[in-house]
Amino acid sequence: MIQRVLTAGALATCLFFIINFIAVAFLGGINVALGQSQFRSTTIEFPLIGLLISFLVWLLVSGRTKESLLFVGSLIVALGVVELGLRIVDHPLSRPVINFNRWYEPSELYGHQLAKNFEGLGPLQVPVKINSLRFRDVEHSLPKPADTIRVLALGDSFTFGWGVSGEQTYLKHLEQNLQHATHRRAETINTGVPGWGLNQYYLCLKEFGLAFTPDIVIMGYYLDDLTGPPVDKLGTTSNATWEGERLVTMRGGPLRHVRLFNLFTYLSDNIKHRNRSKRIPYLNDLQARRTTLTQKPNYLAADPGPAPTAQLTNLLRTHLSRINTLVNTRGASLIIVLIPDYAQLFHPDLQHINRIMESVSRELGISLLDMTPIYESTEPTSTNYFWPLDAHTNEVGHRALAAALTPLVCEHLKTRHVPCS
Repeated sequence: MIQRVLTAGALATCLFFIINFIAVAFLGGINVALGQSQFRSTTIEFPLIGLLISFLVWLLVSGRTKESLLFVGSLIVALGVVELGLRIVDHPLSRPVINFNRWYEPSELYGHQLAKNFEGLGPLQVPVKINSLRFRDVEHSLPKPADTIRVLALGDSFTFGWGVSGEQTYLKHLEQNLQHATHRRAETINTGVPGWGLNQYYLCLKEFGLAFTPDIVIMGYYLDDLTGPPVDKLGTTSNATWEGERLVTMRGGPLRHVRLFNLFTYLSDNIKHRNRSKRIPYLNDLQARRTTLTQKPNYLAADPGPAPTAQLTNLLRTHLSRINTLVNTRGASLIIVLIPDYAQLFHPDLQHINRIMESVSRELGISLLDMTPIYESTEPTSTNYFWPLDAHTNEVGHRALAAALTPLVCEHLKTRHVPCS
């Protein structure tokens, strides 16, 4: 009797994991709310391992000892054959995996920076190539070529181009627009690094950015860019383990030498990315996202009160003032682009920062482009974002940003006696 119950239970568990595996791999996973509890199954490792174990248990409790040994042996042989095949063909997806958050190098100056000359898959599994200066761009000569318009961009993941190809970033679109508008060679330099803020923007300009002698400096501003008071050195902020000449951390430790592990990790990561919105409510629940933005005073999305607002506004003013002064002393012009979070659209209570940025920019004589009303004018508004898969702007949003920037950049170029229409 007990053996029958155990056999039936093991078989039912097998069927459950089969259904779970299919749901995760092909249907976006399982997300069930039971009162205050949430049951989520959105990663492939859990149902796959559970299926293998429950099938082996079913064989054992049903008295099929020989079959269970044959199953284990066959599995080992099959995995060995696949491993050998992957090594023979040197399949690119079976090479050691580097996740986006693993390409960081520690930096005493910036806190973190991108890995020099890295080439691989980036956010949302989009190919990314980093140049010798540790930025997502082609190599640029330090002296500006004659009769060339040069635009340098500072920013975080939005400017970097999270989830879009390098050619689909707003800077590449802007480069093309300016060439048509001026009939001159235009060159944009993308120094956007995910996770950077106002301090890194200033330090980047000071250390080498302005050495490129840009005509225009564009600073993409997002809610989390105000992280503290101005400093001249941030110190290493990452506690990751760095290895190799390129200081890139590989996934899996010793297992990274197993080709099958690397291939499975790649496929698993693809499924995780696709199911990301179900794993993280902040990404697919608009109300949860708005609540999170409200709870972070330094974002200034919602009004935190008169005293915090005054303190943070002064801090923002100090940051922008020193960046603007640095840009102006080198004969360039500064343009700030305010890139709204998806949760801010059509929600005036979360646009407190927009009003503050407009006031401070006007006070400092800095040109400001607020993309909020432009993105709000698009129906549906999600057209410009990866939402709910991800909260970053997509290719459509980047093109809209470039289209809005072009006339503003043209205005500044005309003051430099560059015809632009």
